[in-house]
Amino acid sequence: MGYKIQRRKINYQAGHIIKKLGDFLLKNKEFFDLFIKIIIDEKKSLMETNVKIFSR
Repeated sequence: MGYKIQRRKINYQAGHIIKKLGDFLLKNKEFFDLFIKIIIDEKKSLMETNVKIFSR
């Protein structure tokens, strides 16, 4: 089975890097937790930067 990212029409199957990364993260909780933390921190940072730009 492949992965589908919300709001994307692409279904990532067997040899695709998204599928390989997803499988790896699901098998390795430590890496999954780290990956999620990075994503959340970067999203927060990006949002804070956008707020600063809009508030000028």
